[in-house]
Amino acid sequence: MIFAGLINGYIYSTLLYLLFSLSSFRFQNGLSKYLNSANLLILFILSLNLVLEIKGFLKCNEIEEMIKRHENIGNYFIRTSECATLLRRTLILGFLFHILFVLKKVRVSVWATLISLVSLSVLVNFEMLYIFVSNLFRDYLPYSWSTNYKINNLAINCISTFAFMGICILISGALSNEK
Repeated sequence: MIFAGLINGYIYSTLLYLLFSLSSFRFQNGLSKYLNSANLLILFILSLNLVLEIKGFLKCNEIEEMIKRHENIGNYFIRTSECATLLRRTLILGFLFHILFVLKKVRVSVWATLISLVSLSVLVNFEMLYIFVSNLFRDYLPYSWSTNYKINNLAINCISTFAFMGICILISGALSNEK
């Protein structure tokens, strides 16, 4: 995932705004404007991500063809199936449902936003989800999987969350001032 930090920012900031809207009438009034701007922004980010993932897939295929022709390209160990899996996952979880956000009726829907949050959470955290599910069957894991060193992205997630929330509030405020 190329834009994983921004996608995490969307997930956390939208969840925060939805929770705030449950407790405050002020946030409830701006909910449709916020969802409109947040979902439109994530559609743009996911479109850019899809373009970059396709570019990476094509580069991966090019390297695979060079390996098949036995050209000396260095110490690359890439399988095209891994690149195709990432592209399919990005296409299905990250783009096909979110293309519905082009329609404003879907874009301001809370249920569509919740489905979006779940699908993007699975997309961004797929490896952790895979390790978690496979840990349920711990007896069948290789010995090297016994230690999982998780990289702490707390600072990146916090910065992207507040930046995304600030941008969406500014956009929704600008949209309300125009009307």
